[in-house]
Amino acid sequence: MRMIHLTIKDLTQMMRDWKPLIFLLAMPVAFTIMFGFMFGGFSAGSDQRLPVGFLDVDQGQFGPFVMNMLEDSGVVRPEAAQSQDTAVLSQQVDAGDLAAGVIIPQGYSAALLAGENPSIELILDPASDSGYTIQKVVQSISTRLTNAVQTAQLSVETYQTASGSPPDQAFFDKAVNDTLQAWDNPPVQVISRAGNAQASIGMGDNAFAQSSPAMMLQFAIAGLISGAEVMVLERKSRSLQRLMTTSIHKASILLGHFLAICLMIVVQFLILTGFADLFLKLDYWSTPVATGLMILVSTLFIASLGLLIGVISKSPEQSTLFALIPMFVLSGLGGAWMPLEVTGKTFQMIGGVTPVAWAMEGFQNILIRGLGIDSVALPVGVLLGYTVVLFGLAVWRFSREQFSQS
Repeated sequence: MRMIHLTIKDLTQMMRDWKPLIFLLAMPVAFTIMFGFMFGGFSAGSDQRLPVGFLDVDQGQFGPFVMNMLEDSGVVRPEAAQSQDTAVLSQQVDAGDLAAGVIIPQGYSAALLAGENPSIELILDPASDSGYTIQKVVQSISTRLTNAVQTAQLSVETYQTASGSPPDQAFFDKAVNDTLQAWDNPPVQVISRAGNAQASIGMGDNAFAQSSPAMMLQFAIAGLISGAEVMVLERKSRSLQRLMTTSIHKASILLGHFLAICLMIVVQFLILTGFADLFLKLDYWSTPVATGLMILVSTLFIASLGLLIGVISKSPEQSTLFALIPMFVLSGLGGAWMPLEVTGKTFQMIGGVTPVAWAMEGFQNILIRGLGIDSVALPVGVLLGYTVVLFGLAVWRFSREQFSQS
C-alpha cells in the first residue's frame, strides 16, 4: 500500500506544473506533424505519378492500348493532349507542366500489323531522373505491345487453319488483351517479404507511419527528466533517508518510482496513438493485442531507463543531461529521425541493435506492413531483455548506495 502512496506522490510532483505536458504531448504531436510533412505527410495518398501528355497522331487501333498501359503502369499519369500540334506539347514539357510527351506517330498501328517494331516518340529530358524513368516505362510498353500483337496474329493464323475461315476483328482484339493480361499476371511470381525493419524501404502510404512512433518514443525518453528529477529531489531533501527508516522495503521504493514512470508513459502512448488514429489516419489499433504489447514493452524499457537515471543522478542538472543524451543517441541511431533503410550499412548495423530501432520495427510492422501479433514477438523479446538489464542495473546501484550509507 505504501508503494502505491509513493507512486501517487511521484505522479503529483511530476504533473505539478504544465511544462512536463509540453514534452509528453504537445512536442511529440508537433514534431510528428513536422517530420511527417517532410516525408510527404497527407500528400502520400494523392496521385504522385508523373504527368505525361499523350498525343495519338496515328489514330489507329493500337493507340488506346498504349494509353491504357500507361495508365496501368503506376508510374505515369497520361493526359490527352489538348492540341494535335507537337510543338504545343513540347512547350508544355519545357515549361514543366508535363514531365514528358508521348506521341504515337503516323503509321504506328500499320507497322505493328506488318510485323515491324515501330517506336513511340518521346519529348523529354533523358538526363533527368523522371525522363529516364518515363523512357524505360514507354520502352517496356512498346515491347510488350509488339509481342502481344505478334502473339495475336499467330492465334489468328491457328484459328484460320483449324476453321478454314478468318476470325473477326473482335477475336484479334481479345487475343491482344489476353496476351497483355497474361503478361501482367505471370504463372510464377516472386514475392519478397522482409523479416525486419531494415529490409522494408519506405513508409507505406502514410508518411506519418514513420514520424508518429518515432516522436512518440523520442519524447517518452525525454519525459524521463521529470521522473528522474523526483528521485533526485527526494534524495537531496533527505526524504529518501527518512523513508528508509520506516518499514517500507527497498524494493517497494524502487517499484513505486518505477510504477509512476510507467503510468506516465502509458498515458502518453495511449493519447498519442489515439491522436494518430483520429487525425493522422494511422491504424495503431487494427491489431489491439500487438499494439498493446508494443506499448507495454516500450513503456517497461523506457521506465527502466528512467529508474536507472534517477538512481545515478546526483542533481537535477545531471538527471536532465542523462535523459537527453540517450534521447538523442538512441533516437538518432534507432531510425527515429530517418528510416535506417536510407542509411549506410555500417550505420544500419549499429543502429539496428538499439532498443529504439526494435521498437520502431514493432510499431511499423503494425502500421506499414499490416502484420499481426506474430510480427512483434521478436521486438517484444528484445525490449524485455533491455528492460531486465536496465532494471537490474538500477536495483544494483540503488542497493549499493543504500548499503554505503548504512
